[in-house]
Amino acid sequence: MKLKRFFTGVLSAVMALSVCALPAAADDATNVNDPTDLKLTASTIDTTQKGSITIHKYGRLEDPTAENGTGEVDTTVAANKDNKPLEGVDFTLYRVKTTADLLKYYDALKGASVEEFTAGDCFTATNESDWSATTLKPAYIKDATGDDTNAPVGKVGTAKTNAEGAAQFNSLPVGMYLVIETNKVQSVTKTVTPFLVSIPMTRIGDTASTGNNNLKQWLYDVVVYPKNSTAQGTVTLVKQGKHGDTRENLAGVMFKLFQYQDSKADYVDITDKLTNKTPVGTESYVVTASGTNLGKITFSDLPMGKYYVQEYGYTGADSDKGYIINTKGKYGFAIDKDGKVSVQTETGEGETDWVTNGDGFEANNSNGTITITNYKPEFEKTVESRTGTTSTDEHQADYGIGDKVPYTLTIKVPENVAKLHTFKVVDTTLEDQLKHIPDEFKLTATDKDDSPQTLTEKDAYTKEITVGKDAENKDTSILTVNFTPAKLASVAGGTITIKYYATLGAGAVVAENGNLNTAKLLYSRKTDTVDGTGETDKPYEITDEGVVYTFMTSIEKKGKGGSYDEAPMPGVTFALYRKVEGAEWNSEDKVTIAGQEYTKEGAVPGATAVELGLTTNKSETWVQIYHDGKLEAATNDNGIVEYKGLPSGTYKFIETKTLDKYNLLASPVDAKLSLSYTTKWKDTSKYDANGNLTNHKSETVKYKNGDAVVPDPNAVIKVVNRSGFTLPVTGGFGTLLFSGIGVLLVLAGVAVLFSMKKKNDRA
Repeated sequence: MKLKRFFTGVLSAVMALSVCALPAAADDATNVNDPTDLKLTASTIDTTQKGSITIHKYGRLEDPTAENGTGEVDTTVAANKDNKPLEGVDFTLYRVKTTADLLKYYDALKGASVEEFTAGDCFTATNESDWSATTLKPAYIKDATGDDTNAPVGKVGTAKTNAEGAAQFNSLPVGMYLVIETNKVQSVTKTVTPFLVSIPMTRIGDTASTGNNNLKQWLYDVVVYPKNSTAQGTVTLVKQGKHGDTRENLAGVMFKLFQYQDSKADYVDITDKLTNKTPVGTESYVVTASGTNLGKITFSDLPMGKYYVQEYGYTGADSDKGYIINTKGKYGFAIDKDGKVSVQTETGEGETDWVTNGDGFEANNSNGTITITNYKPEFEKTVESRTGTTSTDEHQADYGIGDKVPYTLTIKVPENVAKLHTFKVVDTTLEDQLKHIPDEFKLTATDKDDSPQTLTEKDAYTKEITVGKDAENKDTSILTVNFTPAKLASVAGGTITIKYYATLGAGAVVAENGNLNTAKLLYSRKTDTVDGTGETDKPYEITDEGVVYTFMTSIEKKGKGGSYDEAPMPGVTFALYRKVEGAEWNSEDKVTIAGQEYTKEGAVPGATAVELGLTTNKSETWVQIYHDGKLEAATNDNGIVEYKGLPSGTYKFIETKTLDKYNLLASPVDAKLSLSYTTKWKDTSKYDANGNLTNHKSETVKYKNGDAVVPDPNAVIKVVNRSGFTLPVTGGFGTLLFSGIGVLLVLAGVAVLFSMKKKNDRA
């Protein structure tokens, strides 16, 4: 009977440990992970021996393979990568049988009065699901006062699981102990059912075969793996970028993962704790760069609870595409008991900068994804073509010197603009080529729904025009529009449009590669930066160029025959006429060409244009072009006359005066300014190593006159004047001679008459 009682006690202890199941390690005086360090004795209980209870708390979905615990280290549990230690779980220990009571319990003789004992006997509740510290019978909640004759003796203390998921109670006297899980971490859906542990317990091991001491020894250091009811989920982070209406998945963005831990009442960086991240490492999770997983990170089997991820950079230059990263933002998500994911903003101690749902962050329960979106602006500079021209490239146009050139800057505003430190436009020209006009400036804005919004100068932005120097020490004209990002919330996701003018100056490049005008949008790399001047926070730049062409026409005049044979003819005068297309006249019937205003009323009448040989169509309208304030221009000593800084169009020269003994040109001369031009923009659509983008950069230009390529649009037009013919005249030199002789004879006759008269008078 005594032996029966003995085995009944052993089996009772084994049943109490049937809640075992998961791995970890104790970290106190006894190394419970090393079986050689466990305190063992022979069959007689040593009442002076102290023992320990180590409880390992793990989260997992599947039940352990072993039905019951052995009280010793189970290395197979620790080796299972699915078992994740749960830190911060409180276990409270109660001593419910004294040493004497335990000895009596195990040594009961047949017929002796011994109380049969289970964990349920310690609780007032009869339903196992209601067993907890709150339903513990009053006899078991007294403070421990040491060994006495009255069983039980009450509360021993509380231990919290460490980072390895282990809670340990040491220096325990022989007795029976009740273990209650008195708090649970967020990943646990239900606490462990309270259980009993005997110190010591008969060593069970894996077998009782001959040659070992299993079932022959007492085990004083007991290791317990209680089963847990946990929830886990798999979360896929999708990293996207958005600019304008375009979305794309981003690769190479680095993240850290934080988990809320009850033991610390705060979020803890667990980036280096999980083994299933890609790539494996301690630094970060990195968004994958190829295949179906482009722009994604998968966090597998995360325990139920609260988390957040935080981005902090890119893996390399190829990943930096000008998107504004939110290095302070905390993207919080939660996994519920069903493994579903949702956005959460519940913070830890002192936590700030939580990103709210919809602010570039969303969760999808159906597929377990969280989507984090970064933003960047779009920026474009265009130049308005002259009315009546056919150019389809909005980044090029042609004008005359003195003309006002209209430009437009278009900004697609990022959704997170209000969190930026820097957001400004800098437009730079060479001052003698293109000079900004201060009063010709207009800024308009719309929100993301394309509804007009008002941005007030000196509140939402400031503008100024200054002078500077370029790399070649040339004077520049600089238009700066400096925005106050916090005042741009109303246009986040919308559009800002800036229209301004610049005067094409006398120093403008004629033809060749044109007159370039560069604009830049500068914006912060990160949200909530203190300043944008530090080297690491140097703003991103989007650069765009516009080019304006202007042209010239010239005639070189030489003689053919006569005193100017093959020589330049200075002083020959010309008039230059231009056909004005109907669309070029404004609402007031005026047109400006090379800074000079012309009226339709003052244009050359159609009949006169036909008479001059400019056209055969009386309905066409022509104007006579001024040259240095005059309507005609004379050739210089080299026989050349130049009209410089003209827009393209149909022009014709008419020679109005030639030199003596030379003939005028018989008909007008084509000035060869019916030019079209095609700019080749250098391919700079990729971001550089600093994440900066150039939309358009002029490389070469091709000119055509009709279908014919024009190698040099500045080439001089060479014309000649031929000398006149000597025409025969009525009479000649012989007649003059006889006339002269006749005059002399008459004079001689008169002289003779006067002489004869004098003689008669004397007589």
